Amino acid sequence: MITLYDLVTLRPEPYKTYSPHSWKVRCALTFKGLEYQIQWLEYPDIETTAKQIGAPPTSTWASDGSPRYTIPFIHDSKTAKVFSDSLKIVEYLDETYPKTVRLIPDGTKALQSVFADSFWTVYANDINPIAGTHLPNRWFTPRNAEYYLKWAPPKSPEQLAMKEKEKDVKEAWERFKNRLGELDKTIGEGNIFVMGNRVSFADCGLIAWLMLLRFVWDDETEEWKGVMEWHGGRWKRLIATYEDLRDGKQITES
Repeated sequence: MITLYDLVTLRPEPYKTYSPHSWKVRCALTFKGLEYQIQWLEYPDIETTAKQIGAPPTSTWASDGSPRYTIPFIHDSKTAKVFSDSLKIVEYLDETYPKTVRLIPDGTKALQSVFADSFWTVYANDINPIAGTHLPNRWFTPRNAEYYLKWAPPKSPEQLAMKEKEKDVKEAWERFKNRLGELDKTIGEGNIFVMGNRVSFADCGLIAWLMLLRFVWDDETEEWKGVMEWHGGRWKRLIATYEDLRDGKQITES
């Protein structure tokens, strides 16, 4: 059994996690049809748990250069292997379970990695300043909210108040829509996936960032409904390909 270590929030499943990097792995596991369970953690417990099971750090802290441990990481009881970093996890899954769909085809690793986070370059400029004011206040546990605000405090009083500036928010969403439109053109009309009719890690990345949007602005909000209608419903169809598979899977929690 594969155990996925992820960050707990107050939302119920199937939208309990907000981390796009965790969503990449969840999407990969679903597209591959691999059974898995989730071990929920809070921010202050990530490093301790990672060290306990042998998950390596994924980067270093800018403040002092010390190792930084992040979710997601996995433990596969079948092989006794432990991996962290979403790209490395999916590489491992491709290698270990060759009878499942290969999400990083030979010779495409760099492309997959760049495109998987292309949504972030779109999202970060316009929507992240708005989302950042919502995340710790709406769905984070108290411990997670306290940790998050120490690690990623609002950059300015203006950012804190951005949700109240209706004109600025409206303009940010319009810019976001236009940027997503360029991404839509890059993928190409009629293609559900980045590689045409073949699902890949790049698609997991796009789905992952959409799921972050859905975490902050859920199904009943005008923001989410709007995104699902943009560009001929492309993003709605992409989400549906994942959810149709997911709804046929049983995911356990602990």
